[in-house]
Amino acid sequence: MFLEKKSYHQPVVPPAGYSCQSAQACVNHSRSAGRQSAPAALPDLCGSAKVAAVSFQSAPMKDIPMTAYLFEPTAPSTIPVFGSDKLFPVNRIFCVGRNYEAHAAEMGTVIDREAPFYFTKSPTTLIMADGEIAYAPRTDNYHYEMELVFALNSGGTDIAEADALSHIFGAAAGIDMTRRDMQNKAKETRRPWDTSKDVEQSAVVTPLRLMADVPGLGSGRIHLEQNGEIKQDADLSQMVWSVPEIIADLSTMYTLQQGDVIYMGTPAGVGAVQHGDVLTGGIDGIADFTVKIA
Repeated sequence: MFLEKKSYHQPVVPPAGYSCQSAQACVNHSRSAGRQSAPAALPDLCGSAKVAAVSFQSAPMKDIPMTAYLFEPTAPSTIPVFGSDKLFPVNRIFCVGRNYEAHAAEMGTVIDREAPFYFTKSPTTLIMADGEIAYAPRTDNYHYEMELVFALNSGGTDIAEADALSHIFGAAAGIDMTRRDMQNKAKETRRPWDTSKDVEQSAVVTPLRLMADVPGLGSGRIHLEQNGEIKQDADLSQMVWSVPEIIADLSTMYTLQQGDVIYMGTPAGVGAVQHGDVLTGGIDGIADFTVKIA
């Protein structure tokens, strides 16, 4: 077990000695177009590992008393970190579509090499890759999609590929669970994919491994088994768009931020799950997992 599931959406409490003044320093920055954010130092999350980070605000940070809210705001979704008792608070989730040629082919499409494309999931769709995950309602064709996941500790706009990896906090293994029947219908009718992808408990993820401990994001086995049978087995080197390319491209459309999480697309071999199925999988040097479909 990684952590009790009830803890994944708990607020993150700053460590001792981390004052409100130091937290405020993280949000004093420039958001000028075409400029990357200047990272500010955050406290250690795991021993000597230093984490650079910057937080973005649309307006100056102000103290807002809880009595100003109509109801208590939902605590942020979080991801545990290997070797640490700290939690990584998630800001947004971006997902890369059709990033393996073989998967695009099995879906009946051809890779568009002009530019990658994206869809999003809400942070509330996160669920740890441990124990049971729910079978989504209103689908008879719920699919697994095994993916590399990484999380940002800083961001900005127009990030250069050469600088992209410096913005990554850590990496994880994940599954993008998908209502395939709804997705196929959306494709046929040229409608958005939201209800097929932005599904509760569909962003399955392991704890994050600090980048200092990750052997690399450009190669390594990525695999998934269903009830012991290998279904997906590929290498990260087969991704059409690399991690640096995705960060650079995405930062031309969004101001990437500390807390953003990116799912990098799935290799071939996706398929439907049934109640009671056990999914195992992992990425070499990053994480392994076992989950059961409730």
